[in-house]
Amino acid sequence: MRCVVPLFDRLAPRRIVASTFAFGVTMLVLSAMPTLAAAYPAAVLVGFTSVAFMTTSTTMLQLRAEPTMRGRVLALQAMVFLGSTPIGGPIIGAICQRFGAPAGLVVGGISCLAAGAYGLRAGRQLLRRSVALDEGELVTTGADLQPA
Repeated sequence: MRCVVPLFDRLAPRRIVASTFAFGVTMLVLSAMPTLAAAYPAAVLVGFTSVAFMTTSTTMLQLRAEPTMRGRVLALQAMVFLGSTPIGGPIIGAICQRFGAPAGLVVGGISCLAAGAYGLRAGRQLLRRSVALDEGELVTTGADLQPA
């Protein structure tokens, strides 16, 4: 297990961003399907990318959280994913009622693409900060960051 954790720890942010983009793209593809028969395979892909995102994000949280805080961190993650449904559900429901089910999928797909773009940008900024710290530069953003 010790050999796997460092490798996964390095790759997890990339996998989360990739699965977020894939989830968004597959939702947009599903929204464009003209018939129910064509929508079934696209729906399978949406389910696959959804599970890939959830599994990757949960695994990363479990590996990065302190063992004494792991339960609390996962409880917060569950609150974010499950607790946002009472807010987003009625909004997407109103959109679907007004414009149709494909419109709700388009909103979800665009939201995933926006979240993936934010994750990509945030990951690049963190990488730049860690490179700056490795080179001994003083980074003034963030709390308690000291040069190496």
